[in-house]
Amino acid sequence: MNIHSSSSGIKRAAAQRAFRRYGGALWMRLPAWPFEGILGRIDQGLVEGSLELHLPDGSVRILGGDAQGFTAIVHLSSWHALVRLAMSGSVGWFRAWQAGEWSSPDPVALFALFMANARCSFDRVRPV
Repeated sequence: MNIHSSSSGIKRAAAQRAFRRYGGALWMRLPAWPFEGILGRIDQGLVEGSLELHLPDGSVRILGGDAQGFTAIVHLSSWHALVRLAMSGSVGWFRAWQAGEWSSPDPVALFALFMANARCSFDRVRPV
């Protein structure tokens, strides 16, 4: 092994460590506007109850709230959680939780909110 390949390998490893450490910070610094479509779809889907969403940019959104129901709080530490949700649904949301991209002080209320609204969606499309 020559000195040049060794030093380039060290530089590459240092760059990869820096990306892992600071790459997530880029997601946090993004403003909310690129994610308005995803947030709007979540808002429309919450027929019952509400979701207090603490976003990575420091803002707080209340989604839903049109009718009585469960109230849940979610803290997004990364916008990537919304990307996972949009791309993979509940599996993506679970993977985002595994990755530490969101948390909730009461996950039971969050899943109760989701289940209540899944039932509402089913009632709207079911033939009478």
